[in-house]
Amino acid sequence: MQAGQDVAAVGFGHRAFRVQGRAEREHVVAGQRGEHDGSGIGGIDPGCFLDFGLNGGADGAGDGEQGGFDGKAGLIRGRGSEGSEIDEVGGFQVQGDFFLQFAQQGLERGFAGIDFAAGLHEGPRAAFADEQYFSVCIADQGCCNADDTFGHEPAVRTFMFVSLHCDRMPHPQLKTRPARVTTPPASPRRSVTAVCRDVLAGITLASVNIPQVLGYTRIAGMPAVTGLYTVLLPPLAFALLGSSKHLVVAADSATAAILASALAPLAAPGSPQYVQMVSVVALLCAAFLLVGRLFRLGFLADFLSRTVLAGFLAGVGIQVSVTMLPEMLGIATASRNPVVILFEMLKNVTHLHELTAGIALLTVLSLVAGRRFLPRVPVPLLVVVASIIASRVLYLGSQGVATIGPVAGGLPDIHLPFIGWDKTVVLLPAAASCVFVIIAQSIATSRSFAGVFHEKTDANADILGLSAANLAAAVSGTFTVNGSPTQTAMAVRSGARSQLAQVTFAAVAFGVLLFLTGPLEYLPRCVLSAVVFLVAVDMIDVRTIRAIRPESPGEFRLALVTAAAVVGIGVQQGIFLAIALSLFRHVRHSYEPHTTVLRQEQDSRGFEADPVAPGEETEPGLLIYRFSADLFYANCIRFEADITTLIDHAPDPVRCIVVDASAMTDIDYSAAEALRGLLSGLKDRGISVWFGRVSPYLMADMTRHRITTVLEPQHFFPTLHKAVNAARAVINGTHQPPLPPPPSVG
Repeated sequence: MQAGQDVAAVGFGHRAFRVQGRAEREHVVAGQRGEHDGSGIGGIDPGCFLDFGLNGGADGAGDGEQGGFDGKAGLIRGRGSEGSEIDEVGGFQVQGDFFLQFAQQGLERGFAGIDFAAGLHEGPRAAFADEQYFSVCIADQGCCNADDTFGHEPAVRTFMFVSLHCDRMPHPQLKTRPARVTTPPASPRRSVTAVCRDVLAGITLASVNIPQVLGYTRIAGMPAVTGLYTVLLPPLAFALLGSSKHLVVAADSATAAILASALAPLAAPGSPQYVQMVSVVALLCAAFLLVGRLFRLGFLADFLSRTVLAGFLAGVGIQVSVTMLPEMLGIATASRNPVVILFEMLKNVTHLHELTAGIALLTVLSLVAGRRFLPRVPVPLLVVVASIIASRVLYLGSQGVATIGPVAGGLPDIHLPFIGWDKTVVLLPAAASCVFVIIAQSIATSRSFAGVFHEKTDANADILGLSAANLAAAVSGTFTVNGSPTQTAMAVRSGARSQLAQVTFAAVAFGVLLFLTGPLEYLPRCVLSAVVFLVAVDMIDVRTIRAIRPESPGEFRLALVTAAAVVGIGVQQGIFLAIALSLFRHVRHSYEPHTTVLRQEQDSRGFEADPVAPGEETEPGLLIYRFSADLFYANCIRFEADITTLIDHAPDPVRCIVVDASAMTDIDYSAAEALRGLLSGLKDRGISVWFGRVSPYLMADMTRHRITTVLEPQHFFPTLHKAVNAARAVINGTHQPPLPPPPSVG
């Protein structure tokens, strides 16, 4: 490699990223090569170019302000930089507080980077497509040749000096020739067609969902106007800070049901005190979500499995649909428990109001027919408008049909809700329940639609956006908002491809609040309840729940138990039970893992597995045992019991045991103590133990827990075949004892 070409190398495992250019120097001063194991200086000298992190390196050892490469997440953490990403196509981009200086233009930009495909990045998304100012290649052991440049021309072209402001300025001896600077193309902008498509999708979304968010106020026990507040400021907050291009954030039936279940015993629904408490819950949700973002708790979405989530949503759907039936039929009930409501309805069926029931039935039939035959027509909006006109013209209110009454117009009063610390503490469980549903449902929806469009999402950024949305809900006097899967699907079907659709939705809500709240007072409650009833029925995904049964009967029963708990006990209690059951099922799998005895297949190097049972043995004198889980305090007894059972009932005396540790990555203190006792007992019985497929993580745990003081390090192998061969050598009498370690110097 010619002197002066090597600008920097960044260690990445056993390979190295190398950025090449042509600088007029006799030797390289711009960057020290990083250690292959990811330790030491991160690879590019901060005195000249970029600081990819002290003590960072390639294995993600550092992930903070001065981190390095994170091998799992693909992040580069720079000094003052929020982080950049390595993706499959784009190379690596460095962004944040660094500024790019062009040698001739002297322009400062807030975004710089290097792209494998295009070369030097500058500006928001621009790239020099016509010139390759940097060549990037990968080679083993850090050796690089200019011929390995990802399909680009093999020769290294003009080196363009880039100075990135760090704590130290570039090396004073580094000389540069005047670079050829090509004016970058303008940042790509969205076409007028795409903008119009998103705006039209937002209008369509508003026409369909405004009746729904008004209906969600019936679930939450809030004034009708607060439903419009949920689609005014919260969507704008999420559009500003969230990462998902498609997630629609607004009122949601699941969180509304949690609020009603938790707060109805504390205050009269719809009262000023109740409204204040609901806003405080939204504020608490915002705080919890912010903490979740700071501690990167996006993984919590994975703890509410799809099975449990399907059961939970089905239970909420049953609970909400049953709760809507009294208003649809004009029957008065005093309870909010679905079971009690059904009992009271059967008891008071003679008091059914025929006109109210007829309007509700007509509404349901119209909505179902609209979905079936006119899927692109905003039938819910037309039904609501028609019912308002009919109520006003036919004086339905005077005929016993209940209407929602006067609706306050204008914009919300922005204020921070406060009800006192004692009352706020009581609301913490309700807020925690909402947060679990928000994270699980929103992240699952965001990932689902990102996968459809082959996009990437950041769960933690979405959590930050959801936190901001709930803060906006709290200060505007409305209730908790959530990422809605049904509204998101509706937006995508309408053509939405960005958050501009949500912004348009908010603009439509703004217009309704200013000019169209007056006619809403004539809207029959039975129509609103019918709209919510169908939404709730859609939440009962019978097809998904039925599909679970043949594949996993245990998870099917878990989904049914979750749904029954939501209906019978309550939504808030149901969500906590769902989480507890999910964790219990996970722990149960780890507590009772699959354990097998391995036998080598004839004429093959592979192994076949048989369940552990008395009398099982791999071959005379040898036992190969696989434990398919991490070893921790709850299952170490199972490990010890299996080994003892196999030894005591073996057809031939066992001389060697080989443990296949491929599934083990961690050992806790209690398990380590039990394992040391087991190994000591086996050693006293003249049985040698070997471990195969030992990962570096497991080996570190073995050393830390002093297991290597009972069993020599030579008994641990990275592959199973080496461990088996060592054990067979002992049985056949050909094993050579390991040499003692050399004496320490000094």
